[in-house]
Amino acid sequence: MGMTGPLPSENSTRKRSVDPVVGWVDLPPEGRRKPVPQLPPSPYGEWTDEGKQMWIRLWQSPQATQWDDTNFDAITRYVILHEKARVFMWDGPMLTAVAQIEETHGLTPRAMRRLFWRIKGSSEATTMDHLAPVKPIRKEREELR
Repeated sequence: MGMTGPLPSENSTRKRSVDPVVGWVDLPPEGRRKPVPQLPPSPYGEWTDEGKQMWIRLWQSPQATQWDDTNFDAITRYVILHEKARVFMWDGPMLTAVAQIEETHGLTPRAMRRLFWRIKGSSEATTMDHLAPVKPIRKEREELR
């Protein structure tokens, strides 16, 4: 993203040349209220229940209030990568792709700070609770056998 130095603090009064003019964006804790977009066909046949649930959680998240139609393909890729990781091991390119999507779409606390987003009335520790729970990959593979 090109920003160097420490991440911004919500309470900081220091101005830097990279600070946004508009300031922090308070995201609604109840998340996005628009209808969840239809999940596109899976490239692997059928979506798993976890993939379907992840799609819904992502599109109902507070971060989704800042997304528009241009984010649809990236969020689709994010869910596809998680579906693929349920069967195959994570590899470097997959991890890189997931990290890039998380950074640009505010899906981690660090990414939210970089985008100057915060969930109104929530502490940082609870801002990601609405996203997909992560199971250990080995346990997932054992369940598939």
